[in-house]
Amino acid sequence: MIYLEEGDCAEVSLAGARIVDAKGNAVERALHLSQLSPQAVELGRYRHYMHKEIFEQPKAITDTLEMVLNAHAVSPCLFAPRPSASSRMSMRR
Repeated sequence: MIYLEEGDCAEVSLAGARIVDAKGNAVERALHLSQLSPQAVELGRYRHYMHKEIFEQPKAITDTLEMVLNAHAVSPCLFAPRPSASSRMSMRR
C-alpha cells in the first residue's frame, strides 16, 4: 500500500498508479507491505463488507487505543453494545 500525503491525488489503473502532489507535480511515495492476515479481510460471517465494517468498529477502536496507549484493558463494550440476536440474524441473510 502507498500512503498519500496531504494534497496528494492518485490515479489508479490496470497499468499502475500515478501520484501527484498538491501542486500537480508527479511524485513517488514509499510502498509499504500490509501486515493483515487473510482472515482479517475475508467476509466471514457477514453477508456484506459494510456489515463487517460496522460491527468490527468497536474492536478496531479498542485495538487502536491499546496500541497508542500501550494499554491492555480497553473493552470494546465501551464503544458499542454487543449486536442483538436479531441484528446478528440479519447479518447472515
